[in-house]
Order: sequence, then C-alpha cells, then structure tokens
Amino acid sequence: MFITPENKEVLIKRASSLMWRLGGMVLAYLIAFILKTLDLLEIATEYKVVIGLIISELTKFYNINLPILKGRKSA
Repeated sequence: MFITPENKEVLIKRASSLMWRLGGMVLAYLIAFILKTLDLLEIATEYKVVIGLIISELTKFYNINLPILKGRKSA
C-alpha cells in the first residue's frame, strides 16, 4: 500500500498542524509549571488548556503568515 503524493501532502500538513498545537500546549504547561514552582501563580488545568490553544493558534498564524510578515510573497 503506497501513499499518493496528494495524501502525503495532506498528511504532512496535518502533522505540521499537530506539532504547532502540541508546541503551544507544551509552552502553556511549561509557563504554568514555572509560575507554580516560583510560587507566583497556580493556574487551573482548564485555563492551561485554553492558554495552550491560544498560544498554538498564534504560533500557527505566525507560521502560515511568516513570508507575508517578512515582506515576501508566499511560494
């Protein structure tokens, strides 16, 4: 069973999207962990998830629009 080039492209895009979202979640939990460790702030799990989703959407937006933000046309 071989993956067609079209399916491979879709798979790569979905994996990339997953990595951006995972990165956002990891960053949110890392920030929450550091704040808790320093006894500055304890964030509830629900808020960590929301903050992670917001961060992941921002990083995804930045990744998609990076060529535009740098003043170059997208290929």
